[in-house]
Amino acid sequence: RLGDDTGANAKIDLATHLGSSIGGFNGVEYSGGLLLVPNQGFGGGGTRTHHPAYTDILVTNVFAYDLDAPAGDLWVTNGNAQQIFRRQAVGSPSLDGLNDYAYTTLQTTAAGRFAFGIQTVGSTVYFSNPSNNPIGLFKMNEDGTNITGVLTGSGASAPVIYDFEVVGTHIYFCDIAASAIRRMNLDGTEVVTLVANVNFPNGIDVTDTAIYWTELMNGRIRRSDLVGGNVEELVTDLVNPRGVVAGPLSLLERATSPTDAFAAFLETAGVPSGQRGATDDPNGDGIPNLLAYALDLDPVGADKVGYPGTLPAIASAPPSLTLTYRRVRNEVTYVVQTTDTLADPNSWTTTGVTQGTPAGDGTTTASVPLPAGSGPRFLRLQVTR
Repeated sequence: RLGDDTGANAKIDLATHLGSSIGGFNGVEYSGGLLLVPNQGFGGGGTRTHHPAYTDILVTNVFAYDLDAPAGDLWVTNGNAQQIFRRQAVGSPSLDGLNDYAYTTLQTTAAGRFAFGIQTVGSTVYFSNPSNNPIGLFKMNEDGTNITGVLTGSGASAPVIYDFEVVGTHIYFCDIAASAIRRMNLDGTEVVTLVANVNFPNGIDVTDTAIYWTELMNGRIRRSDLVGGNVEELVTDLVNPRGVVAGPLSLLERATSPTDAFAAFLETAGVPSGQRGATDDPNGDGIPNLLAYALDLDPVGADKVGYPGTLPAIASAPPSLTLTYRRVRNEVTYVVQTTDTLADPNSWTTTGVTQGTPAGDGTTTASVPLPAGSGPRFLRLQVTR
């Protein structure tokens, strides 16, 4: 769910997962313009739906207890398997509210512990283990080596940590055993309780000015300042709230104003306000904004992080000339046109073009006859909305 930082608009459901016997969404992260939600219930039955205003940025199909998404990577935990995975996005999102982005695994680390929460900081990966003794918070090198304890213990006094945030020289964490929001140094020293009497603190996020956390058993989201003062109730009527993240106000504006997914795409990408027309080309790569939106390409940068779309591919294989592309946006009309000359801009036509049938992920191949020995023939993709 989504709400402003007063909790006044916490009834906007971004995604739902119904009918699974092993739980649903757990943590949540906002990174690279994407809202990423680890889904304990994915693959365990049930159905999911997405709010239409968030389909292009919402990722809910990642099976994990928690995740972190530094630039170019996706780190996820699987507590039951005692494994940590490092992955990268491949292809383009299906945008059907079911499959979202696809990821390929680059590295698997046998944590030897019930890996739950996770965060990467530079070349160090921190993760929590709330189940197998010794329990607590651990860290390892980026390549999975040198797993060591940061704050660990056994028995009733051991820290039970589902979620934590590494911020500067401190680690803020939910300690379920102590019913508290706590803080320590990066080496596990100087542990202090910031907020006491917290009912099953599950998820946490820390901004420049505040700490946000969820209380699983009493359905609350609360906030304090960075030293645990000025505690406020933001939301009090949720059912088993797990993860929490503080993001830009523009996320809320997507759902509370008339939905314009194209405008939201450009805003999220950081396109200057004066260059958001359909035919504008902010980065000068020859791909106007509307085409970048239709194919999920980066409209401003060159690093492509968070934009896994690809340009159409043309292939000449007599007796046909083909153009293969991916239909990413439901509200965009994709049409392939043909001509035998580039000298006449009015000669483009759909006559003779077989538009093709989209596959499940939107991949479509259009074709036009190209008999052996025939003259030149060209294809182009036209998008409108």
